[in-house]
Amino acid sequence: MIQMGKSDGPDRRTGARMGALGGAIILATGGWYWLDPAVALTIAVVIAYHALALLKKVFARLRPAAH
Repeated sequence: MIQMGKSDGPDRRTGARMGALGGAIILATGGWYWLDPAVALTIAVVIAYHALALLKKVFARLRPAAH
């Protein structure tokens, strides 16, 4: 079983915070519409990074069990 650390909770909220911040900036500036896809891309990169890190941990635990 994979145990979740203390830092797993805040990481999940990071994307929501970034999206809210991007939306607030777009509303405040009244025209930075390019910011929405840029924030979405940044969130996707953060999610992909954490997904790859999780896969690395899973494969590291499975590899010794195969021998």
